Amino acid sequence: MKKIFVFLVIILIAAPVFAQQRHFAITISPSPIIYAPILGGIGIVAGVEFAPLKNFAVKGNFYYVGWDFGKLIDEAGVDADISMLRFSVEGRFYPSGNYVEGFFLNGGFQFHRLGASFSYEGIKLSDGLNTYGVYGGAGYKLVFGRSRLGFVLEPTLDFIWPLKSDIPFKDMAAGSNLFGWILGVKMFRGGLKLGLAF
Repeated sequence: MKKIFVFLVIILIAAPVFAQQRHFAITISPSPIIYAPILGGIGIVAGVEFAPLKNFAVKGNFYYVGWDFGKLIDEAGVDADISMLRFSVEGRFYPSGNYVEGFFLNGGFQFHRLGASFSYEGIKLSDGLNTYGVYGGAGYKLVFGRSRLGFVLEPTLDFIWPLKSDIPFKDMAAGSNLFGWILGVKMFRGGLKLGLAF
């Protein structure tokens, strides 16, 4: 029975690879790759999308940006790091029924962690603030090329709202929306991603 189940799962995963339509997309965002090194850090935003049906897809996203501010401080023995780590999973609806191509509506759940550590003369402090949120939005996946492998350009606009957060947004009054927007955990968030569909 287990062998039959494993065989069916393999067929379900492998069948779209041999079909004519593109069922998968891999994307990255170029912006953190550019701006993070300016502050002595690194950044990556990547996503993997799979469409088992013509109109529906699921996507997992990974986001990490880290800065080493100790390199920017002109004092020996100072180490200061700030990082943002984000995981999200979302569902996508493609009204045109072209799998991972064209206009889509999306909605998902996100985990975000803002971490910071500071050390000086043997004293080290570190802490992290977690935020859990939901988001919804829309986007358009342009796929270039007639072959099975196509280049992707994907603009998106999402509205995100925190459900639970260690960040004291209620105590920040009017500034909470701006701070949440800068972190990408509150209000609107736009993006432009590049990648491949296959």
